[in-house]
Amino acid sequence: MISGDTGCGKTTQVPKYILEHGQANNQEANIICTQPRRIAASNIAKRVAVELGERVGHKVGYQVGMESRASPDTKIMFMTTGIFLMRLVNNPDSLAKYTHIIMDEVHERDLDTDFSLVVLKHLLGSKEEGTLNFKLILMSATFNTELFANYFSRSSIAKIEDTEVYEGVEEQYRKEEAERELKLQKEWGRAEPGAWDKLANEKEHA
Repeated sequence: MISGDTGCGKTTQVPKYILEHGQANNQEANIICTQPRRIAASNIAKRVAVELGERVGHKVGYQVGMESRASPDTKIMFMTTGIFLMRLVNNPDSLAKYTHIIMDEVHERDLDTDFSLVVLKHLLGSKEEGTLNFKLILMSATFNTELFANYFSRSSIAKIEDTEVYEGVEEQYRKEEAERELKLQKEWGRAEPGAWDKLANEKEHA
């Protein structure tokens, strides 16, 4: 489960991290990423493709409604939760090739998301050796992590470890700010208190 603030990059970066990690370690990575809305699924796919230096429909694809842009080489597939649910119900064997399933915005708890989670729990609980072997990742800006963890776990989970992914960012930001301040002082010198007001008054009375 990944819970991060809106705009932190979890939707676009997590699939990339998984793909790049697989490629670096010679491991297969085929990823499904679900989105509640069509426009989000297609736009995010385009964004991730650009960041990977690819065209949409090659390594990164999407399927929304009757529109699909994908190929046999597609490794990251974005789709609406409704399309994903249809595949789960009508053709669960099609998931056999996927190594990771990422369900984003699970806090919205619409019918498609809830039914998808029910079917996924059933598949994970009854999967046979060598058939379905995917890792499920739930993501949202805010959601009850313990509730979802206990829903999918065979034993009760009382505590979920939090990982601070922003560790060191604030310190780095302050360091860069100090370096910029030092550079400005060297180039322009430090402005004295009230210097700008004095200059403005001089121009006004000139």
